[in-house]
Amino acid sequence: MEKTVIVGMSGGVDSAAAAFILKEKGFRVQGIFLDLYEKKDVDQNGDDSIRKEHIDDVKKICDILNITYKISYYREEFKKNVIDYFINSYINGETPNPCVICNKTIKFEKLLEETKTEKNAFLATGHYADIGFDAGSQRYYIKKGKDEKKDQSYVLYGLKQETLSKTIFPLGKYSKEEIREIAKEAKLPVFDKKDSQDICFIPDGNYVGFIEKYTGKKFEKGPFVSSDGKLLGTHNGIIGYTVGQRKGLGIAAETPYYVLRKNIEQNSIVLGREEELYSKRFKIRDLNFMPFETLMSPIKLKVKTRYKQKEKDAILFPIDEKTAEAEFIEEQKAITPGQAAVFYDGDILLGGGIITADS
Repeated sequence: MEKTVIVGMSGGVDSAAAAFILKEKGFRVQGIFLDLYEKKDVDQNGDDSIRKEHIDDVKKICDILNITYKISYYREEFKKNVIDYFINSYINGETPNPCVICNKTIKFEKLLEETKTEKNAFLATGHYADIGFDAGSQRYYIKKGKDEKKDQSYVLYGLKQETLSKTIFPLGKYSKEEIREIAKEAKLPVFDKKDSQDICFIPDGNYVGFIEKYTGKKFEKGPFVSSDGKLLGTHNGIIGYTVGQRKGLGIAAETPYYVLRKNIEQNSIVLGREEELYSKRFKIRDLNFMPFETLMSPIKLKVKTRYKQKEKDAILFPIDEKTAEAEFIEEQKAITPGQAAVFYDGDILLGGGIITADS
């Protein structure tokens, strides 16, 4: 019997190529565009042209591939789980990664729901990653994609076993260049479409303006202080700064200052020299593991605390089922609350969680 795959389509080259590859392999492919927000909710100028362009591209791709497609609306869920989380995280002094939260709570959750409307259906996306299965533990896990520069396993650590058991990543064994060539040969019009670089619901990158418009709140100025409490200057609103930031502080000094941490209660930002940014230990919440369900004892692994960062050697110490403390072997720069800490054993994604504000 022909297996059905529901492909989450964004209008970009990766999801288009994923649909093409799966169809070539004999799957019955259906495209779906997840409509997650309205222009009035997210855009500073109410401009909906980017979203409309993506939908038009999905239609063109599906017509060329001769596959069906539909648009499913999950705006309220996206607002609650991603936009509100994003805003609250910044207000609480963190620097969130909304893609991590979206993949965990919206994108894959909703695609999984869509598969349940079809018998024996799978879901697929254009992520650069791969799926593995351990016969001994009977658990699924994610592996890094072939293209090291494009590997997206970092943003997928939150996926659960039920989702992984139904997921196909067709691009895991390809490089970006190979995917563009495949799309070109398939005569897909998006073969040379630029990759999206920004937060999807803030295309202009002005997250401070977005948060202020969304909340109706203007964030007050406050003091820049040194580690020993000395007044250094004035910041323009605490949400506009992140740990490790050097540019845009407006402080003239012979040696540059960097943001070390934020004190929400006092509306102050602590600045220091670059060497003060380095640390080893930090806490992680909302843990999810893949090859095993729960971490029972300390484990040596590799950790990355930013999407584009190289993973580094560390030891992970369990605190309870959902929290742990990690210690790098060597000090790392600007470990940032709100970002994801993701764990690896070679090419295998072990799991991850969110760096806490008390790190």
